[in-house]
Amino acid sequence: MRKWGTIAVLAVVLSVGPALPSLADDHLASSTKITYMGRTSPPQTSEVWIGEAKSYVREGSVATITRQDLGKKWIVNQRTKKYLEEPFPAGPAAPPKEEKFRIQEYGWNYHQPVYEWSVKETGETAVIDGRTCAKIVLTGEADYSSEIRELWIAKDVPIDLARYYGRIVEPNLEAALVPIYRAAPALKNGLAVKTVMTEGRPIAGSTVWETILITAEKADPPAGIYDLPAGFSLAKTREELAGR
Repeated sequence: MRKWGTIAVLAVVLSVGPALPSLADDHLASSTKITYMGRTSPPQTSEVWIGEAKSYVREGSVATITRQDLGKKWIVNQRTKKYLEEPFPAGPAAPPKEEKFRIQEYGWNYHQPVYEWSVKETGETAVIDGRTCAKIVLTGEADYSSEIRELWIAKDVPIDLARYYGRIVEPNLEAALVPIYRAAPALKNGLAVKTVMTEGRPIAGSTVWETILITAEKADPPAGIYDLPAGFSLAKTREELAGR
């Protein structure tokens, strides 16, 4: 799923200095457009709120609300008016179910590639939305597939970067990227103001995700942002949550 790909790329953050005073919650918003085969989709917005022991992450019509104070996580679909409830922190993932072999589908199964990642500090800088940004490139290579992430990183952002990384970024990174983020100093000191992610696959043309940071601020959260919306019903499965 690309769902978390957009969020993880936007949130290339981590701090090594003292945290900012918690006078209000952290609020970030971004806009992402996707280009495939010469066509670009309308921009889709994403939003993050982080409070004390609470967080809210929305991409499109789906939001994830984490309540550390209650030991719960809710996945909410605004379109279907359904939600799933999971314990937080989650226990170990269940092993995947073995699917019955069907000769009609032989050769059609395509799995997410497992990339070997490298990071490069290019030395390039650019001023984006008034912030001086350093360009960093992450390159993932796998058999017949590749992924390039061009990140423009700014340091002067008024949020608690350590909290943002620990609560939002690292939990949603693929396993191979966690040591890359932890070990690269250039990824530990700021926030991605702009990201261009290019993915090449063997059975399709390149797909490009371009994400722009719209908002990064300390602010008072909207009332009820960390609560279940009224009138939503509990879904039994993810398929029901998605309306399938």
